Amino acid sequence: MKVFKWLIGLLGAIGGIVAIFAGTKNNKKIKEIKKNIKNNENKTSEVDKKIKKTTEKGKKIDQKIKKQTKKTKNLKKSKKNYKSKKVSSKEAANFLKDYAKKGKK
Repeated sequence: MKVFKWLIGLLGAIGGIVAIFAGTKNNKKIKEIKKNIKNNENKTSEVDKKIKKTTEKGKKIDQKIKKQTKKTKNLKKSKKNYKSKKVSSKEAANFLKDYAKKGKK
């Protein structure tokens, strides 16, 4: 009976040693996987930040476009309402003479 107990103890000890060595390999794989997960999370957070920046830029551009369209509409309206002066030919000739005199000086 004592021999049987010694054999069971010896098998248990050998099994424990094997389990320790087998467990370290699994732990290494688990650690590598966790590192990869952390790296991927950091990369995704960087990409998310870039996406937010581009959406903010897009919103600003949209606002600028809206402002410009309003300005163009106002200019078109004012252009329609603008009436030029009716100038006689004598007034136009006098203006051109004065303008030419200023250019020679």
